Amino acid sequence: MTKPQRIRTFLGGIIMLFLAVLLLLVPDAWFDGIAVFIGLMFAIRGIRSLLYYFSMARYMVGGKAILFWGAILLSVGLFTASLADSPALIIILYLVIVNAFSGLVNLVKAIREFREHISLWKYDAADALAGLSIAIACLLFMHSVHVLVWLYGIGLAYQALLRIRSAFLRTAIVYIP
Repeated sequence: MTKPQRIRTFLGGIIMLFLAVLLLLVPDAWFDGIAVFIGLMFAIRGIRSLLYYFSMARYMVGGKAILFWGAILLSVGLFTASLADSPALIIILYLVIVNAFSGLVNLVKAIREFREHISLWKYDAADALAGLSIAIACLLFMHSVHVLVWLYGIGLAYQALLRIRSAFLRTAIVYIP
């Protein structure tokens, strides 16, 4: 990771941590904002993937996968942001589906990394456990909006701390002679 990437990752983690604390302090005013925030994050990632495709990835092997991934993320982001005016139950079910899917993907990734003896499998297993736990907790506390906002705020703080930590991790540089 280059220095500008480290700075961007660190600042992104600080902003996420600030939003998580704000969400935990004022849970009533932010429930509709959760859908908009998640939608914006998906849309920004989709736009970045599309820009990467049009600037460089179209000449690479597997570049079309980046194009499709960017289009999917952008459409999911726009759909998620449009849920802001929906009833709370629809947003809750959407959060359950997103967290359960994310947890299952991370679980499959952790199992693959464990079989290949990659030491990062523990982090993916922890992410899988967190995503599946949040999905189950959302189902259990479906009728309490305050608890769900607290769960989302705690999950956002967890992701922010992981992002800040990753800004300080050493990365291996591979030189090809």
